[in-house]
Amino acid sequence: MNNVMNEEWSRVAANAVCFSVSMVQENFRELIAEMQSPSVVYKPVLSRDGDKWVALYGEDLQVGVVGIGDSPALAMYDFNRAWGDRIKKDSTHAD
Repeated sequence: MNNVMNEEWSRVAANAVCFSVSMVQENFRELIAEMQSPSVVYKPVLSRDGDKWVALYGEDLQVGVVGIGDSPALAMYDFNRAWGDRIKKDSTHAD
C-alpha cells in the first residue's frame, strides 16, 4: 500500500513540475514578446499634454510616431499600435 501511495505521489509531483515548467516557458515567451515591442526597442519620449500622456518617437507629431492615452501605459500601448500603422495618403498632394 505504501509503495502505491509513493508511486501516486511521484506522479502528482511530476505533473506539478511539468505544469510549472510549462508556465515558466509561457511567461518567458510573453517577456520576450514584450521586450521586442516598439515602445521598448525605440524608447519614445513620454510626456504629459493636458490630461493625456503622449509617447513620441521623432521630431514632432507630424513626422514622428505618437501614442496618446490616459496613463503612461495606455500611451505606450497606443504607440505600439501606431508603430504598425501605414501612412495615410494626403488628398492635397499628388502621387
